[in-house]
Amino acid sequence: MKKIFTMLTLITMFASCQEDYENPIEPTQKRVTISPTITRGAHSAIATRATELSFEQGDKIGVTIIKDDQSKHADNALMTYTDGAFIGNTSWYEGAATSKILAYYPYASTGMPTTFSVESDQTMGYGSSDLMGAVKLDVTPTKDAVDMIFKHLLAKIVVNVLQTDEEISSVTISNSLPTATINWDDLAVTVNQTATATDITAQSVTANSTYRAIIIPQTVALSIAVTTKQGETFTKKLSSATIESGGQYTVNVKIVDGQLKVSMTGDIENWTDEGEIGGEVIDPNPEGATAYVTKVLDYMPAVGQFTNKLPVYVDGDTQDDMNAKALKEINNSKKGGMITLGGFGGYVVVGFDHTIANIAGKRDFRVLGNAFYADTNPNPDAPLGGSCEPGIIMVSYDANNNGVADDEWYEIEGSAHKDPTKELWYSMAVANGNDVNLYRDYKITYYKPENEPAKEDWGTYIRWEDNKGNSGYKVKNQFHNQCYYPLWADNTISFKGTCLPQNGIDESGIGNYFVLYRFNYGYADNEINTKDEAAIDIDWAVNSKGQKVHLPGVDFIKIYTGVNQESGWLGECSTEISGVEDLHVLGISIDTRN
Repeated sequence: MKKIFTMLTLITMFASCQEDYENPIEPTQKRVTISPTITRGAHSAIATRATELSFEQGDKIGVTIIKDDQSKHADNALMTYTDGAFIGNTSWYEGAATSKILAYYPYASTGMPTTFSVESDQTMGYGSSDLMGAVKLDVTPTKDAVDMIFKHLLAKIVVNVLQTDEEISSVTISNSLPTATINWDDLAVTVNQTATATDITAQSVTANSTYRAIIIPQTVALSIAVTTKQGETFTKKLSSATIESGGQYTVNVKIVDGQLKVSMTGDIENWTDEGEIGGEVIDPNPEGATAYVTKVLDYMPAVGQFTNKLPVYVDGDTQDDMNAKALKEINNSKKGGMITLGGFGGYVVVGFDHTIANIAGKRDFRVLGNAFYADTNPNPDAPLGGSCEPGIIMVSYDANNNGVADDEWYEIEGSAHKDPTKELWYSMAVANGNDVNLYRDYKITYYKPENEPAKEDWGTYIRWEDNKGNSGYKVKNQFHNQCYYPLWADNTISFKGTCLPQNGIDESGIGNYFVLYRFNYGYADNEINTKDEAAIDIDWAVNSKGQKVHLPGVDFIKIYTGVNQESGWLGECSTEISGVEDLHVLGISIDTRN
C-alpha cells in the first residue's frame, strides 16, 4: 500500500489591497494560497520533502487550474514558500464551475514538465531532483481548505556504509537512466529507455556512513562505487531490481580486506512500502562447487522417537561429535542417510562450499526429506497427505564474508505463513479439534527425564511446556527403546520459532490411520523430493517483521521442525532431513510460483 508522504492544503481567502502592495487584489476576489503540511502517510509528524524537515523559505511550486470546460484558469502559476505558506497572485474564477488542480515541485519556468531528469551531481542536496506531484478533481471556488496529497514520483536510494577503515570521498550510483516522461493526470512516471545511463554522485548525509540520492524508477542492475580520500575506488554491481515510484531502497556496504561487500538490512525504511535492493551478483555454478551440504554448524534435535538414533549417539559424544555425525548422514556421501530433528524446534544448521545464487524467477535449492503420500486414506475426498512433517526453513547470506553464520537470518515464507486458512485440509483440521493457529512467537521447553520409564509410564515420558499456556508429555512407544531426549544436551532445552497449524488427522476414527496433510509449499519434509513444491525460491525470504527481503544468495540454511503435535501410535511430528541440494549447480531449472 502506498504511503501518503506529502499533503498540501489549498486555502482560499479574501485579500485586500493592503495585503499585497505590489500586486493589489480587489477585496471581492479570492486569492489561492497553499499552506503545506508534510506528513508521513497516516502519521502527522513532520517528515522530509527530500532532505530537510519541511519546505524552506523560497521554495517554489507550479500550479495549474483546469476548469471543467477544459479552459485553463491558471497555467503553471508560480507560488513561493513564504512564512509557512505558498503565496502567489492567482485568484479564483467567478462562478461555481468545477476544476482540476495540478501542482508540482520543483517549479520550472518553462511550464509543468512532461519530461524530467535527475541531477547527476547531488552532493549538495537532492531537493531539485525530488519531483513531487498532486492532482485534485472536482474543486470549486471556496473559502474552505482544499487538501491535496503530494506524492514522490521518483525513488530514493540510501547507501549505508556499515564497515570501513577508510575515509570516504564519494559514493556513486551508476547504470541508471536519468530521464522520464510524466503523465500528470495519474502521476505516472515512465523511464526514457533511449536516454544514456549516467553516474549519480550521492549526497553525504553523514560522512563515512550515510549517502542518499534520487533516481528515476526503472528495472536496473545498479552499481555502487565508493571512492576513498586515498584515491581508491571500490565498485560492486547489484542484482537487478525493479525500482518503483515513491520507494526508498536501502543498500548496505562494507569495505573488508580491500573489497566492497554489498548486503541488505532486514528492515524496510521507505517513503512507501516498497522492497529493498542490494546484493552481489552470485555465480550460480562456480567452478568446483559441490551441490550438497559440506558442513554442519549446529545440530540439536528436540525430543523424538528417532533422537539419539538418527544419527546414533554414543555415550560421551560432544556437540562437535554429533555435528560431524549429522554431516556424514546428509552430505550425499551415502545413500539413505538421514537425520531427525525431533519435535517442534529441533534444528540443524548447514553450510556449503559456495553461495547458493538467488536466480530471479527460479527456485534455488531443495531440502530433501522423507515425505510420502498415503496409499489407502480412508477419506477418498481428502487432499494430498500421508507423512508430511513440515520443517521451517531459514536462510542467511554471509554478508561480512567471515564464513560464520553470524549475519541476519530470514525465514522462508511458506503457504501457511501467508494464510493458514487456504490450506486444503484446514476445515478438516478445525473439525478434528486441531490447534490451527499460526504462532510466530512460539517457545517450547523440554525437561530431561530422570530415568527411562516402565511401560505403564510411557504416556508421561518427557514433560514439555510452551508460552501459550499449554503443557504435556512426549510419549514413548514400543518401536523405539532408546532415550528420546538428546543426551548431549542440558537438562532442559528450549526452542523458539514459528509454529504451524497441526496437520495430522486420524482418518480411521479409531486411532489406527493417521494422515499428516501436505502444506501447499515452502517447507522441508512436506512434499515428495522429486516434486517441484519441494524446491525453494530464496525470494520467499522475509525478515522478522514479515517483510520481503532480497538476498543475492544464501550461505547457510537452518531447518527446524514446525509443528507441535502427537498423532497416536505414530508419535510426534518430527521433520527428517536427508540433504540439501543447490539446483543451479545440478543444472535443474524449476520456475518459481506465480
